[in-house]
Amino acid sequence: MSFRFLNELQAHSVVSLWPGRLALDHLHMVDGDPGIGKSLILLDVCARVTTGQPFPDGAPGGAPAPVLLVSAEDGAADTIRERLLVAGADAGRVVVWQREPGEPWLHLPSDVSKLDDILTKTSARLVILDPLMAFLDTSVNVMNDPSVRQALTPLADLAKKHHCAIILLRHLNKGRGRALYRGLASIAFNAFCRITWLVGRDPKTPEAFVLAQPKNNLDPPQPSLAYRILSVPKQEEENRGVEKEDNRTGAEERRENTEVNNNQEETTNGLSSCLSSPRSSAPPRFNNSTPPLQKNTVAKVRWEGFSHWTHDDLVAHKRKRPREEAREFLIAFLRGGPRKVRDIGAAARAQAMSNTTVWRAAKDLGIRCHQIATPPAPRLNYWLLPGQKVPLELFDESGRKVEAFMRMHDDKYPPADPLELKELD
Repeated sequence: MSFRFLNELQAHSVVSLWPGRLALDHLHMVDGDPGIGKSLILLDVCARVTTGQPFPDGAPGGAPAPVLLVSAEDGAADTIRERLLVAGADAGRVVVWQREPGEPWLHLPSDVSKLDDILTKTSARLVILDPLMAFLDTSVNVMNDPSVRQALTPLADLAKKHHCAIILLRHLNKGRGRALYRGLASIAFNAFCRITWLVGRDPKTPEAFVLAQPKNNLDPPQPSLAYRILSVPKQEEENRGVEKEDNRTGAEERRENTEVNNNQEETTNGLSSCLSSPRSSAPPRFNNSTPPLQKNTVAKVRWEGFSHWTHDDLVAHKRKRPREEAREFLIAFLRGGPRKVRDIGAAARAQAMSNTTVWRAAKDLGIRCHQIATPPAPRLNYWLLPGQKVPLELFDESGRKVEAFMRMHDDKYPPADPLELKELD
């Protein structure tokens, strides 16, 4: 251990890969729940690094550079490859770790020398370990501060040695509190990393997401970024495709045209071709021998500018229980008067509410069902809030429901809605 006077040290400034958000020579942590696009947004960042595209906040990209992806969850050939292609990545600058059956897992810090060798041969400027917990040695006590710091120190040394940024992914715990304390296991993970990110759902728009920054020890705090997850048709030889919102939350799908950058020439097929030759100024290239997938779409990120939500906003928001949401939906939907059950059912399903949940919420609210016979068509069922009545103007002098009679051509004998199969009264 050496001690030196401060005036003997050579000054170094922080060098950014993504100004204010990714710094070379340092570790970064990304926390978030499963299924909200943590890995996906990092693949989008990787694509920008390999091509020099501007970053999502408008910051200019640098010179195109290689990236290294080490994933224990997503397959390199069937998931990572396709997502990077639609993100516009230069696949010849992407190095992936693909574990073969029977091959031992990468263990850290024990196998840090393997990462050292790969970085020496590829000169990758960005490294992603997804998720970190899958690669830690079993001897690492993730709840113990000294144990965590000893495990992360070799990775920090690696980042500094190879002048790269290393991103570690982690899930959130089930507790409550500030964002910095919501990461799985010890707070030492966030304390050790110089920059941390948090990914969460938009508190007011569940189908939208936010990338926030709980901690930045190297630059001023950066504003949060909003994004959505789209499903893009895989049209690798086309310039355009149709995007639609991913229905992860059951929200009604939107469709729109979007350009898919498809100037890739080759795709990743393992590390062998990259690691077989010494370092050179040219980026590593790979053979395009991975067969195309059979499914029709692939996930893609659409960035939507800055967001006013902070990191603490994302973890402080607690979503309502499905039954409570269904009650609020029914009150709002029926506030203007009775509505046909088939219309209620269609609107509820568009909001990802199950028929059983809606039916139970209706019972909670004391909603009544009013049946109207409209021969020769089947009966029509209306739901009414307590105190509501079916308006008289819906009937002619003979009692026939004018609305149903006039629209019989449009919905003649439609199938009963599943909500109509249960009796409320």
